[in-house]
Parts: sequence; C-alpha cells; structure tokens
Amino acid sequence: MTQQAAASAIVASETALVDAVAYWVARANSLFDLAVPVPQVRMDLRGRSAGLTVYARRHRQPALIRFNAGLCEQYPAEMLNETVPHEVAHVVTVWRHGFRVKPHGPEWRAIMVCFDRPPTVCHRMDAPSSRAMRYFPYRCCCDEPRYLSAIRHRRAGRGAAYLCRRCGSRLVATGGVPVVSSGRT
Repeated sequence: MTQQAAASAIVASETALVDAVAYWVARANSLFDLAVPVPQVRMDLRGRSAGLTVYARRHRQPALIRFNAGLCEQYPAEMLNETVPHEVAHVVTVWRHGFRVKPHGPEWRAIMVCFDRPPTVCHRMDAPSSRAMRYFPYRCCCDEPRYLSAIRHRRAGRGAAYLCRRCGSRLVATGGVPVVSSGRT
C-alpha cells in the first residue's frame, strides 16, 4: 500500500468513526432526552486499548474519545459496532449520573442494553502490546536465576530490597544483560 493510499484509508476510517460517534450520541439524546454534545474524536491511541474516553473538566463541555488507529485498520466492523457505542455510553453515563459512578457499573450497563449492545468491558480483538518490557537478572541462594522488571531494578538501585519468594534471601543484581520481552501475554 502506498503512503497516499494509507493516508486516505486513515482519513476514511476517522470519518467513519466521527460519523458513528455522532450517530450514537444522537441516539442517546433521543433515548434519554438529553443534550449531550458530540465528543471530539482522535485516532492517537496505541497499545492494547481499543478506545478511551477523556471527560471534560467542566461537566457540560464536550468530551474526547481516543481510538486505536491500528485496530481501526484491522477490525473496522468491530470498532464501529462495539467500541464506538462502548465509549459513547461512558460519555452518556457521566451526563446522566455524574462523575461518581463506576466506569462499567450498572448505569453504564443499562445504557449499553438500551443501545442493543452487549455490556462487555473488554474487546476480543488481537492487539499486540506497544512496548517491550526489560527484565534484569538477579541472583539469590537458589540455583535458578531471578529477574526484576525495569521499575523494580531502578528501585533496587536506590536502596529497595527484594527477597526471593522461594528461599527468602535477598536478591542481588548480577550486572548481566537485561532480557527483553515482547510485551505482556
């Protein structure tokens, strides 16, 4: 695919997402007699998340819905039929019930049922992690090597102590080369 074709495909999918968001907001406004403004739409989300709703600081201002461009390209039907109503339901939930409701609580679930969509919390699209994790080798009294994540390795360098779960002795950095994983499984 040429760069121009890829750019036009992204614009087409973004237009479809904007239209779908406007449709679901209009449907919610008619179902619940509300005046929810159409949220802004961006396709800048990465990683495993399909969508993310960012609420406005002021209650009656438009929200922002971020979508995963990679998943939109791979799974356009699932994004339009599952993710868009899911994220719009979050916006409508806050408009109807305020900020103090649980994100996937009974209020959100009721809105999804009114949308004739299953109130599922997680998507089933295959989404690889966007970042690899580094694990640093450590040793203890056991024969097997132990590994700490980059965050724990950094904390250990600042004086935090970590113990082996098997033998209970303190883990000591070996200074070896870190192992890079392909992301969470």
